[in-house]
Amino acid sequence: MKTNRDHRRGIQIYNKKTNKLSDVDYPFWSIKRINERSILTNGRLKNMIRFLKNVKYDCDNIDNKGAIRSFHINAICYNIGIEKYQYSHFLDLVSIINEELIRILNDKSYRNNIKSVDGTEIIFEKDCDKKMQEISFLQSEINQIVNDLRFNNQNFI
Repeated sequence: MKTNRDHRRGIQIYNKKTNKLSDVDYPFWSIKRINERSILTNGRLKNMIRFLKNVKYDCDNIDNKGAIRSFHINAICYNIGIEKYQYSHFLDLVSIINEELIRILNDKSYRNNIKSVDGTEIIFEKDCDKKMQEISFLQSEINQIVNDLRFNNQNFI
């Protein structure tokens, strides 16, 4: 432990088979940052994260051990500029997530600058092709939800 702050504690996992330590991970720092931003947005960040995780779980084209993990979903949602959703209606969050996924799919330089919530890792640096395929599946599912919301309730989206 480098500091006495609980949220800055790092974790390393020892792999007995390779006799090596993994890179340091800072899950408490990530949780603190998500909680702080979610407070600023009246829970909207956490709602977007939960929504995207549920869509991923229900998506037939992505398994739970796929390239896009909970960690990546946290980073994708955290990366969205707070000004885009801070005061948005909760149903509008679906369109905001959809727009973010479209931007990730279409803008390589944008995608290559998305970092983990703790800022230690570039999300699309490894297994990019597989992650992009899964992002495409997620975006397709969310786009259908956006269309359904528009059809069912023209006033919200």
